[in-house]
Amino acid sequence: GSSLMPNKRNPDVIELMRGVYASVAAAKIEIEQLLSLPSGYHRDLQFSKGAIVHGFGRGLAALGLLPKLLREVEWVPERMHAAIEPSMYATDLAVELAAQGLPFRDAYKAAANPQHWHDRDAAASLRARLSPGAAGDLQLGVLAARWNALKG
Repeated sequence: GSSLMPNKRNPDVIELMRGVYASVAAAKIEIEQLLSLPSGYHRDLQFSKGAIVHGFGRGLAALGLLPKLLREVEWVPERMHAAIEPSMYATDLAVELAAQGLPFRDAYKAAANPQHWHDRDAAASLRARLSPGAAGDLQLGVLAARWNALKG
């Protein structure tokens, strides 16, 4: 597999978490299908226990890995900035054109043209995201206050 590739940089924990997500999502679908069965007897719900136990068990175990991962992950701003490529600005451009009054279908079509992606600025793109919780305004203080209130 790809684990033997020397150029691979994906942290193993992240790949495992991605795999766990698929397993948890499958358990969710299994439960949804059981709950949608047309039955007034509800004995069929006994089959939901395995999916619930499996889904929560795997999901919570994976979430338990997250704090260590976040403590140890190394963010290299230069590499992150270098990874930004022009096509990432296409959505920004479509939204800007629509805000100027161009019908969105036309803005979408215009923004799909690679010639319009250059000369854009990543910092300006982030500053434009002013909605609460978006990349430019994470509202971490608000979230921390809510968390502390819940903890008591």
